Amino acid sequence: MAGCAAALVVAVAGGLLLDLGPEPGDHPPMPLCAGADNVSLIADVDGDGQRDEVRDPRRNGTITVVFRDGDERSEVGLDKARGFWEKLRDAVREDMATRGTVGDFDGDGYVDLALFHSQRDTGDNPSDNMPLHEVRYGPLARDLTGSRTGTIRIARKSFVEQVRATDTDRDGRAELQVYQSDGDGVLLGLTGRQEKGGVTMGEGRLPEDAEEEWWQGEPALWQDFAPCDA
Repeated sequence: MAGCAAALVVAVAGGLLLDLGPEPGDHPPMPLCAGADNVSLIADVDGDGQRDEVRDPRRNGTITVVFRDGDERSEVGLDKARGFWEKLRDAVREDMATRGTVGDFDGDGYVDLALFHSQRDTGDNPSDNMPLHEVRYGPLARDLTGSRTGTIRIARKSFVEQVRATDTDRDGRAELQVYQSDGDGVLLGLTGRQEKGGVTMGEGRLPEDAEEEWWQGEPALWQDFAPCDA
């Protein structure tokens, strides 16, 4: 009897814990635009009808989301996007890093989050450890969980150094651009697109001039988006 009672308490507590997470809103999609000096993206990330700010001036995948609630502001970094069990699973692993970026990958007008958690190289050989590679479809909650989740299909599981999203072909669906370790200090540039409920990374490299500009050039900023005051 005591065992049944304990099991019931655990079950109830587990259910309560599952219900404690924040929920996204259902406001219709709002336009994306570049903030002042192109150093941030302005978007309604959580679907509450208020414009939030996505900070990542170098567009390298180390974003911070600043949520608005009236006059109040709250910052959420990528570390928040990894849940309790994901953090527990990786607690004994060293040299892990999280990269992520936002873009409208499925073309529904809401901001989505592409998220990677992978292990840095040790020596000249790339690591083969990427426990997290997924896209969370918006609107996103304030803990950066998604309304639904899809996988990012990527052949290699080596370290993701940089990531960003752009809509270079102007079709309303963002492309995912990833720089991934190929060992010995070499980076592979890959482009991925929405298909079959997730994002599939192509095997081809980004153009060499684009690679040079992104990796060694000036900060990319968010200049491929129209300014908010346009």
